[in-house]
Amino acid sequence: MRADLVLCPNRACGFRSALSGVYGEAIACAKPIVIASGSLRAERIAPYGSSVVFDDGSSGSLAKAIRHASEHLRGLTESARPDG
Repeated sequence: MRADLVLCPNRACGFRSALSGVYGEAIACAKPIVIASGSLRAERIAPYGSSVVFDDGSSGSLAKAIRHASEHLRGLTESARPDG
């Protein structure tokens, strides 16, 4: 995966208890993720500090999360690594 950051803007209602291939690839490749709150994916990755969670359904929150992730990319990337 050549991305520095993975954006998963899917509404939590569609992925509340499911995982996605993009999410799995991001985890496998140790990439930070911007993800909607209220989903299993957000709950699973939050403890590692390698994600930024935005309020599901809020475009303003999504924009802030992307900005935050880009400003803190180095730290998020380090947290995403297995040894991080």
